[in-house]
Amino acid sequence: MTTPDLNTFTLARSAALDNLINAAEFVSTRTDTLDMIRAAIMVELHATNARRAIISQARAEGRTWQEIGDALGVTRQSAHERFGQ
Repeated sequence: MTTPDLNTFTLARSAALDNLINAAEFVSTRTDTLDMIRAAIMVELHATNARRAIISQARAEGRTWQEIGDALGVTRQSAHERFGQ
């Protein structure tokens, strides 16, 4: 099994952030509050995907679970349990 190179993680992160930005822009164009709620759920989903992509890139760059946990405001163990593969 081959390990993806750093460029793969960078592309995934960029795509996830683009999706997040697009979803946020979509929310801002809604006028109906129920549409806003539905769009906000999309933003949450894309934010979760972006966070995972960024964490994967951080690991590929050699960042430790301690560093990632500190950035997330959780313990290294919690970060690893939630985002480790």
